[in-house]
Amino acid sequence: MRNHVRVRCILTSVSCIIAAIALMGLQARADDAVSTASPPVVSVRSNGGVIRVSGSPDGFVRAAGLQKIKLSRFALDRAAISRIMLPATQGQAVFGPRRRRLRLPARQFLVPNPRGGDDGILIENPGGDMSIQVPNRVGALFINAQAGDVTLVRIRGPYVVSTADGEVRMRNVLGRGMIRTLSGNITLDRVGGDVHIQTAGGRVLALSSFAGRADVETGGGAIDWNLTGVEAGAYRFRSDEGTIRLGFGAGVAALVDAQSDGGNVQNLFQKGAADVRYSSPHALSIAINGGGPEITVVSKSGDISLEPAGPRK
Repeated sequence: MRNHVRVRCILTSVSCIIAAIALMGLQARADDAVSTASPPVVSVRSNGGVIRVSGSPDGFVRAAGLQKIKLSRFALDRAAISRIMLPATQGQAVFGPRRRRLRLPARQFLVPNPRGGDDGILIENPGGDMSIQVPNRVGALFINAQAGDVTLVRIRGPYVVSTADGEVRMRNVLGRGMIRTLSGNITLDRVGGDVHIQTAGGRVLALSSFAGRADVETGGGAIDWNLTGVEAGAYRFRSDEGTIRLGFGAGVAALVDAQSDGGNVQNLFQKGAADVRYSSPHALSIAINGGGPEITVVSKSGDISLEPAGPRK
């Protein structure tokens, strides 16, 4: 059952950006399309429902849903969309018989300046499920989903996705991005670029990651991350109570330092597959396939395991 979150503050900086820009006069029906001459900056604000965003080879932004969806053009403020301030967010969630308070601290996130022209498209959804189509390459994509689920498919470019208890799913996404939830789970498949994740109570699952950098932080949720490729890094995985499992694909080389204050740290590689530099019940340092980019894994009380990535059941 999905965790039910009572959000006291779930505003994102995307709303602040849109409040500061002057909207131009283009309006559209829920099933209309807006043409763009260059990779657009797309901002989505939704009061509920599932949001699905998929990339398309043409140069249009399209939105369709059950409710009346509003599309507007806006003039880009490049300074505002490059430095995103994500405010502190808090709420409550039910985990089994327990009700737990969740909190995310304020955080700043830097987004690369969008390339190309000055196309800015705002999509406002009063509620209900919504399907959005954007060009495969975007200048940037900002989504404030309130408590709704979000799915991104075939997207290239920077992104910021914020939701409360909604789930976030991404497939074939490449770019520098931030995913932030209070209790919603996050699932990634064939995702690359510079990936940042922050969740207070959600679980993080990466079926296949070739990210060049990764910064993943959870409170009580588990992290299950399969690395099919690595670049220069750095890679950081942190949890308070959640378990952390890292699976390494064939040929992936890395230097891993793992430590858990209250949990166990396990090396599940066969003898000779990894060079153990240091090992204790709560800490492990190993060089996999001769060593490579640095990967840091830290938990306060969760167990940590490092192992070869195998077929998933």
